[in-house]
Amino acid sequence: MSVIPAIREPASIAPFFKALAQTTVPGKVDANFMAGIGFRRQSDVRLLELLHYLGFMDNEFQPTEIWRKYFSAPDEDAKLTILGRAVAETYSQALRTGGSDGTSRLNGKAVMAYFKAETGASDTETAYMVLTLQILSDLARLPGPATIHQPEPTFDSPAPGAERPVTLTLNITFDPSADPDLATLLKRVLERQLGA
Repeated sequence: MSVIPAIREPASIAPFFKALAQTTVPGKVDANFMAGIGFRRQSDVRLLELLHYLGFMDNEFQPTEIWRKYFSAPDEDAKLTILGRAVAETYSQALRTGGSDGTSRLNGKAVMAYFKAETGASDTETAYMVLTLQILSDLARLPGPATIHQPEPTFDSPAPGAERPVTLTLNITFDPSADPDLATLLKRVLERQLGA
C-alpha cells in the first residue's frame, strides 16, 4: 500500500513552504530545524512526510536538489513553479483521477476513492490526503496538462479503409499585450471551436 501524506492541520502548509523559502537550506532536517522556523508541534512531523513525498528531502532527512532549487529561486513565482512541478510529478495519478491540472478544481470525491484504494486508510485520513493535495494545488503553480504525466498512448490498428482520427493538444503561453492581433485571432479560433 502507498503512503500518501495527510496533513491534519492543512492551514500550516502554505506558511511552512513560505518558511522554507526564507531560511537557509539545512544540512539535515531535524527537530531543531523545524523549531527554528516555527514548527514545534507534534503534528508538524507530518510536514516532513510531505517534504519527503514531494522529493524535497531524501530518506536520510537531507535536502535534495529540489529543495535547493526552491530556496535559490529568484522570486515567489519561480518557487511556486518548482513546487508545482514536484506536486505534478508525485501526485500525477491523483490529479488525473481528480480531473485537475491546475486550471480546474479537483474532484475531491474521485481523489478520495483513489487514495482509499491506494492506501487502505480510513475515510478521515483519506479526506485529509485530499485536502492536502487541494491546498498544494491551490498554492503551487502546476505546469498544466501537457506536463502532468499521462499514460503512454496505445494505438490500435484502424479498420481497413478507415482513417485514424488525429487529436492534437497544444499548451500555448503568451502575453496578450505583447501581440494584441494574435490574442484576437486566438480568441476567435477558440470561440469557433467551442461554438461560442
